[in-house]
Amino acid sequence: MKTMVRFSLEKRFLNKTAIILNIVIFLALGIAFHVDKITGEKEEYPIYLDYSCSDVTIRLMNTDKIYINNKNGIDEYHILHYENGWRLYLYGNDNQKLRNKVETDLRNIRKEQFLKNADLKEKKFLEDFSQRFETEVYHKEFIDINTVIVSVVFYLILTYSNMISNELVYEKASHTLELVMGIVGERAHLFSKIITAYLSLMIQVAMVVISAVIWIFIRFAEDHLKGLITYLNKSVGVYEINIPLGKIALTFIIVITGLLLLQIIMMIITSCLSGSEEVAVFQNIYYIVLVAGYYFFILKGESGVMTDRLTEIMSFIPVASMLTMPVRLFSDSVNLMECFASIVITVTVTVITVEVYLRNYRRLLTKK
Repeated sequence: MKTMVRFSLEKRFLNKTAIILNIVIFLALGIAFHVDKITGEKEEYPIYLDYSCSDVTIRLMNTDKIYINNKNGIDEYHILHYENGWRLYLYGNDNQKLRNKVETDLRNIRKEQFLKNADLKEKKFLEDFSQRFETEVYHKEFIDINTVIVSVVFYLILTYSNMISNELVYEKASHTLELVMGIVGERAHLFSKIITAYLSLMIQVAMVVISAVIWIFIRFAEDHLKGLITYLNKSVGVYEINIPLGKIALTFIIVITGLLLLQIIMMIITSCLSGSEEVAVFQNIYYIVLVAGYYFFILKGESGVMTDRLTEIMSFIPVASMLTMPVRLFSDSVNLMECFASIVITVTVTVITVEVYLRNYRRLLTKK
């Protein structure tokens, strides 16, 4: 069995397509870790305060770091000049936001200077007239964790549910199925396929994690992740994510056990089909239905698809539970005993299915 598993893994990961795919994933992660540099706004040029701004230089420089009074070593900069009124010479394109900022800063300085010599009545009027209008966001949005769960589950189903079936179709087409089963036996052959499928998933996840860690080190060497953290704070700062590790672990177990049963069911269906053409037609229909179901769920939302009672029932039905039980788990509408009961039911059905299937395993797979 070890030899079969090792051979299958080498065939899966040491081919040209798999290597190119992992290179693409590595580059995609690199883009993701530099998204702030790719999509972020270009850093604003500094504003040089020339000799005519001596009266306000210190105050402006204390207001914002964008103001400078020394242009040594700087090739691109704006210029603020005073000559019968303030003039801002912009380098490059017009920048309305920057113009408004400089105008506001200068007005605030002028106001402070005037207040020093104003009487109480004038001060009161200016303070009321220029009172700031402040806004504060008190409602924070939460990322829809149910949508994330549905997306992950559908991705795993779409990617790995037919993995064992495709292996069997390949062995049938290459006329090596009967030979291999004659050497290792039905049970060893079946379990080697299951082990290969799960090791493939774990290896792919590990490769993605390693690639992400490499890019983290690269980005840390560039700017200690400051640019990326700033971008994330601006982009998703209004979202809050609070996912306990215990729920993540339970969800992982529920999804993995359900995926195992689904793989076996798909293998049984595939073995009942007579040829690779019928298998291809079935898989095409299966993928279409799966993708349609995913978008229907996303567009309608959880509340528009399932009632609470239906969700509760489906969370204990094998295969369906890999989607509904995590939704209930993250909605805090289920306890640990119900989660473990769902896992036990799925595992029990899986064991029974495998044992029943093994009795007809050779006959179904080798039929013409």
